[in-house]
Amino acid sequence: TVVVYRDTAVMARPGAIERTPEVPGAEAAVAALGYRVVHIQAPGTLDGGDILKVGDTIYAGHSARTNLEGIRQLRAALEPLGATVV
Repeated sequence: TVVVYRDTAVMARPGAIERTPEVPGAEAAVAALGYRVVHIQAPGTLDGGDILKVGDTIYAGHSARTNLEGIRQLRAALEPLGATVV
């Protein structure tokens, strides 16, 4: 539902419609903790289950729930902060 890197929280835009209701609560939680919030925008989709974070490397799986545009937006949000999105 959310990918956190340093002070930034990237809110997913799930490709599975049943996961959409998870996003507002997760966003409220990370915002309350002081994270800067970024959203994946249509036509991008990003599902947290397709993400693996190891140190400064974030692996994003291209699937039925995460498309290439969602991965591009994740990269655009996090690489300027020092992450490598693969």
